[in-house]
Amino acid sequence: LTFVSEKELAYAEAFAVYNYRAAESGIAQDAVSNNTPGGVTIDSAGDTSGNITTDAASDSSTDGLFRLIDVYGNGGARYLLVPEGAEIPEELQKALQQEQQKTPQKEKQKTLQNEQKKALQQEQQETLRGEKDSPANKNKNTDSSAITGKITVLQAPLDNLYVAATSSMALFDAAGAISQVKLTGTDAKGWYIDAPRQALENGSMVYAGKYSAPDYELLTVSGCDLAVESMMILHTPEVKEKLEELGIPVFIDTSSSETHPMGRTEWVRLYGILTGHEKEADEFFEKQIEIFAESDSYTDTGKTTAFFSITSNGNVIVRAADDYIPKMISLAGGHYIFTDLTKGTGNSASVRLSMEDFYNTAKDADYLIYNATIEKPVGSIRELCSKFALLSEFKAVQEGHVWQVRSSLYQSPDIAARMITDLRRMLTEQNETEMTFLEPVSN
Repeated sequence: LTFVSEKELAYAEAFAVYNYRAAESGIAQDAVSNNTPGGVTIDSAGDTSGNITTDAASDSSTDGLFRLIDVYGNGGARYLLVPEGAEIPEELQKALQQEQQKTPQKEKQKTLQNEQKKALQQEQQETLRGEKDSPANKNKNTDSSAITGKITVLQAPLDNLYVAATSSMALFDAAGAISQVKLTGTDAKGWYIDAPRQALENGSMVYAGKYSAPDYELLTVSGCDLAVESMMILHTPEVKEKLEELGIPVFIDTSSSETHPMGRTEWVRLYGILTGHEKEADEFFEKQIEIFAESDSYTDTGKTTAFFSITSNGNVIVRAADDYIPKMISLAGGHYIFTDLTKGTGNSASVRLSMEDFYNTAKDADYLIYNATIEKPVGSIRELCSKFALLSEFKAVQEGHVWQVRSSLYQSPDIAARMITDLRRMLTEQNETEMTFLEPVSN
């Protein structure tokens, strides 16, 4: 395979795509452990320096390209998308088979769990050092020790998908590939966006069980060619292993590790590549960039905001300071009230606080935003205060500056830019009736 280029990305840091073409020179026997971009042998037409060019213009057509996809973060992996009608070069196929045979079946489960533990520990350490998702950190994945035996081969066309990652569905729809999603891990009543709900109702999409308990027989009989999972699948590694035993490759979406909201939206481009809708996905993303560009003109309002939910057992859930929600607030010209809050258990962006700690920090916030994507929406400020009586003492409650997020936000990463627009309208008290995701909570 001859290295051609790396797909140029604008905001996403949790994945990378390398483009290759088949070459008569073939693949070396140690292809999967070669320390070159993607771990494959590069001939004179490629970049042998170890540096990856990002000039997409070096290859104007994507027809016939082999796409090597690196996904970073906890649950990250490496995938080789083989173009329709093409085959994996023989020597690469042999090398992949040899690497697969090095791990006995009995040890796969233990190995998987150990890899996940190591990845989590490394991610926590990198976060503390401020190195998470840096370009230098990405380059570590091209080291032979990071890629040996970890390439999952995907054969195009992928037109019979099982999407259990709820937030990914809107991205497939935005890429024009919703018709290729034939199976889902969420039933009709669990959807807050139209496309999957309508597809389930008209029978073009079928519920195949949630991520932790899929209908293996249905997936097999349906000829599922790829299972798209969220990082929740890491809590049930036996499911991932079973799917792979059945010949169904598993792709884990790690977009939740993106710290920039447009980084999450840019995953539409990856799903466009996987489904053969790259042009449509790129065009959609460009339109979202135009919407996002409006935030360049937003000035600092000086207003502080707390984003939270309250659980049934009385705990308050907020977001870590480096999460994408605080980033949105900042881009809108506001200030997230929990400026120094670090990630919680398991490096999660959701952080649990006691009522007392929440009160001490957020009582003087200018705005409160209740996260109704986690808990049920509230009908009034009085109902919200019934969950936590001291909320009545909060500045935002007394001034009537209480809002909530509609349940569709988490399922709509394709239009994340509109949330920034909503936040700006809230902070400036302008065009408040034209919101996409935010709605005021009345007295």
